Amino acid sequence: MNRRECLKVLAALGANLALPAETIATASQKYIDSAWQELQSSNAHGLADHPRIVLLRNDVLSLPVNEEFKKLLLQSIEIYREHIINRPVYGQNEGWDDLGAIHQVTLADMGERWFREQAAIEAKLEREADKLTNNHEPLSTTSQTNR
Repeated sequence: MNRRECLKVLAALGANLALPAETIATASQKYIDSAWQELQSSNAHGLADHPRIVLLRNDVLSLPVNEEFKKLLLQSIEIYREHIINRPVYGQNEGWDDLGAIHQVTLADMGERWFREQAAIEAKLEREADKLTNNHEPLSTTSQTNR
């Protein structure tokens, strides 16, 4: 999504922009860039209601995925919101957009969590196996000789 499209969506969501919503479609790129920069540097909003975060949350909520994955994506937005706000806005075919980036980060976090859980399961199974081994004494040679 380019800056003009982002500004249109933000205006539709009720964001307070430097350009009136009806002029965004016809404004010169210079005015679009200026409005975008003002929006990015605005101290009128905190990290949680930053326009990129609001857009990203709306994008996630509209995804056709199960609720559990949406929940993980929304958690990732909260965890990484400062990174999201500070990362560059890439044009088409230049890099991941915010939604693609949050997908990648969420999937990576899920993978790391899975590996940690597997390691914990293996460690528990090893402890249980050690416990069983230590509780059973090997057959003594004297009991075998009494036969």
